[in-house]
Amino acid sequence: MTAKPSHPEDQDVLMTTAEDEGAAESKAESMALKSNEQLRDSLDFSEDAVVIALMGGTGAGKSTFISLLTDEDVGIGHNLQSCTTEVGVYNFNYKDRHTVYLLDTPGFDDTNRPDSEILQEIAFYLAALYAQKVTLAGIIYLHRITDTRVSGSSLRNLRILQNLCGADAFDRVVLATTMWSTLDSVEGGHEIGLQRCEELRHPEFWGEMVQKKSIMKEHDGSLASAFSIISELIDKEGDVVLNIQRQMVDQNLSLDETDAGRYLQKDLIEAREKYEQEIAELKKNIEQAIAEQDAEAIDIFQQEKEAAESKVETLQNNNNHLKVSLSQIATREQTNFRSRVSGLEDSLAATSDPAAEHRLKALEAQLLQVERELQESKAKNEQDISLQRMIHEQQVIANTQHVANLQETIASLEKSHRVIKEQYAQESRTKRQRKSLTNMLIFDKLLLLFNDGHHRRGRHFR
Repeated sequence: MTAKPSHPEDQDVLMTTAEDEGAAESKAESMALKSNEQLRDSLDFSEDAVVIALMGGTGAGKSTFISLLTDEDVGIGHNLQSCTTEVGVYNFNYKDRHTVYLLDTPGFDDTNRPDSEILQEIAFYLAALYAQKVTLAGIIYLHRITDTRVSGSSLRNLRILQNLCGADAFDRVVLATTMWSTLDSVEGGHEIGLQRCEELRHPEFWGEMVQKKSIMKEHDGSLASAFSIISELIDKEGDVVLNIQRQMVDQNLSLDETDAGRYLQKDLIEAREKYEQEIAELKKNIEQAIAEQDAEAIDIFQQEKEAAESKVETLQNNNNHLKVSLSQIATREQTNFRSRVSGLEDSLAATSDPAAEHRLKALEAQLLQVERELQESKAKNEQDISLQRMIHEQQVIANTQHVANLQETIASLEKSHRVIKEQYAQESRTKRQRKSLTNMLIFDKLLLLFNDGHHRRGRHFR
């Protein structure tokens, strides 16, 4: 309850304070809108840009796939994002028609993070991009052909993928098998791989998705193969709306109400019930051990009970990760994204070097020139050595000196080649690092715009 002012002047003070607060709030809102306009103006996200999400278990080859297409150091991208988010962003130019952004998503078999937290992160990215009208071309799901069977974690990744997409979007999913080269050392390896592909077509695995127009492809590890897989999605007309995007953005469902959330929640509830039954049994065992005055058994059962209770608590916390709406995530992440954008802009400014591209091209030209001179000198040297065997004795001394001079020239050129190659490699690394920073900045700006919008309109959402 608000206390009434005891004096008229106190009433005036309260009225003035309320007016000041209203003016401050209006000013803050105006500044936020202006800030967003500036942010939108600085957003270098081309109209021809499309996004493809990569999914699959840990070790399925996502990083290698991305490196082939983008010529980016995927390791650098992950290191830069390790303190923020596990989703990596990389890009490349597709046939001079599209800038393609690849989202490297974490697998649902991460021993360091619960699946519910990973789902929340992936769902947020996909929903926010959809809300910002960014074109999603589809999803590439990678699976190791070397796996002798579809493991529980692989099946879990697959089921979550199916629920994220929804059956209507299966035609925008490429199911790609990787690690085929590993089978080359095995007798009849390729035939074994083909047999496993047939097994993957069974209804309990990829069968339903293939029936609804998902595409199965072999990825042999080459750039041409990766490009072919990407083309299956980009060359299709239009974009795709995933189940998770429609449910969280259009229907305003919380994550636990979505199909993907319900699937994960079902698993969590089943696991929790299992541990609760175990706890009930252990309580009975403890009571019996107490009656029998068996101190050692009491201690063992008590430790097992505490371990089971800890697992129940963890499962409950994981379940709570799902009980969140898109606007709640946006509100929670708003400050983080603003800080991240500022940090990325500072990092780019610190590494800004307008002459870098010119220097890189100059080094590339030098490298080609030295390689050409080196090749010519080596060819000339071989000719002179062959000639030396044919000439008269009186010419041998002069030709020997000429050969020695050529070999000296070759040694000098080889040294120059090494130096220029190292400089070129360093400049290329710096360029790739700036590219990774730029990619992350573009996406963080997009997500920040989305977060700010939801933060201001939060009262209209759950």
